[in-house]
Amino acid sequence: MMRNLTQLINNCLSSYPTLIPYKLSQEIHDYFQGFYILESDDSDFDLHEFVLAGKAFASPAAEMHTVVLANWTDEDSPVWSSSPVGLFDVTWRGQSLRVLLVLYGEYQTRRVIIAENAKLAHDFFYEVCLLGYTARAEILVHSNGVFATDEKLYEQIRLSRLDDLTLSVEMRNEIEENILNFFTSEDVYNRYKVPWKRGVLLTGPPGNGKTQTIKAVIAQTKLPGIYVRNFQSQRQTASVGISKVFKRARELAPCILVMEDLDSLIDRSCLSFLLNELDGFSENRGVLILATSNYPEKLDPALTERPSRFDRKIKFDLPGPEERFEFLRTRSALHPEEMALDDRELFEIAQLTEGFTFAYLKELDLSATMRFSRAPMESAFGQCLRELVKPLKSQMKTDQKIPAATTNVD
Repeated sequence: MMRNLTQLINNCLSSYPTLIPYKLSQEIHDYFQGFYILESDDSDFDLHEFVLAGKAFASPAAEMHTVVLANWTDEDSPVWSSSPVGLFDVTWRGQSLRVLLVLYGEYQTRRVIIAENAKLAHDFFYEVCLLGYTARAEILVHSNGVFATDEKLYEQIRLSRLDDLTLSVEMRNEIEENILNFFTSEDVYNRYKVPWKRGVLLTGPPGNGKTQTIKAVIAQTKLPGIYVRNFQSQRQTASVGISKVFKRARELAPCILVMEDLDSLIDRSCLSFLLNELDGFSENRGVLILATSNYPEKLDPALTERPSRFDRKIKFDLPGPEERFEFLRTRSALHPEEMALDDRELFEIAQLTEGFTFAYLKELDLSATMRFSRAPMESAFGQCLRELVKPLKSQMKTDQKIPAATTNVD
């Protein structure tokens, strides 16, 4: 029997592309006679996430070969499995039903629920889609063609505060006016008949607070967020990924859509799709897009020079002496008494560290702490800081010669 159902699906997939959905529907209804069939192409129906959330139990059925793919996100995440094609026996709320997943066309998935009656099928469909649709208290991450929650990233966001960042008064005002005020100004947009949407591009050298600012903004607004790690995957073109991400953002609105390292996410093959989603026929009402780029000169002018796509560009420059002093003083306040420095010494170190990013100032403080902890009686903490400035400056020059990577270092 397994070969019959597998052969049935294979025959359907061999049909003329535009006929595949119809052929699938026809054959599935014939094969599962006597059952209620509910079909959908809605990506909100994610059986894998529903099972992972502990909402149901599913196992591959014997009638059909099930494809199980291993997925790897990064070194901090476990390897996880997904099944884009297969038939599953599902137990939900003490009731049994089946779910058939068939991949066809341009990375489309036909989702089929086979149940004893219409109510069971529709109730199950609603609950699975509701979980996929609702970001709840977590941020959704789009990676390798699927959406998933990321508790580690959410925890980082939850602990982020704008008050903890060393920003100039001008920068704080810029963030307040162009980012934070967006969600409290819907009536103003409506009054002046301006579409309630906004795009802000954060630029500047890596390590100067772009990523931390975005996390703090999401934490302060307490709104759903979508974080894009990539648009493309083995089973999904970048253009399809772009459409999926913006569709989900519109469903979650008001929300924040984050596209970090935009220059590495987009190339010429998918640029037109992104431009269309930014200011095409679809209305991105209530969607705030925050994008970052360490190298904005790599971005196409069509993205950067038209306000309807990115209305504002905020540059995170290297910190000046005052910002370096405030950052070092904030770090110093966290140290034990034997490592405390007065303002005179902190000001001196701030002058020595011209050209340092916030990331390198943090590394300076950490390296000095490690050196001081090994021999606290032999040298003062301030002296440890001064001795490490020169080697870190040399490292900065070396890093600047290395071709830019696509990982976030803010």
